[in-house]
Amino acid sequence: MNRRDPDKGSNWYLTCLENCVLVVGDLAAEKGMFERHAQLESMVRLMMEEYLARMQREFAAFIAAAPEERYRKMLRERPNLTERVPQHQLASYLGMTPESLSRIKKRIRTP
Repeated sequence: MNRRDPDKGSNWYLTCLENCVLVVGDLAAEKGMFERHAQLESMVRLMMEEYLARMQREFAAFIAAAPEERYRKMLRERPNLTERVPQHQLASYLGMTPESLSRIKKRIRTP
């Protein structure tokens, strides 16, 4: 396993469009808790396995879905996102161009 240098910055970053809460953990503290509480480590591992399996299923479904299906799913699950996020970012999130998203939105609005 290739470990990242803790003194080096992350390869990832977040851009927040709204106020948010970010929780940052300490790897040494986590390791210490797991050493003191073996059951906690097992519980966290099981939770992470379940979460990873769900994310894999959702990602596979996302990849298999047509762009319009992705948009409709987003409308069902996160209906107010379209009011809070610029169209070009929604399009990127959905894996399409802003122009394609515009056509899909027009097609859905028109009976």
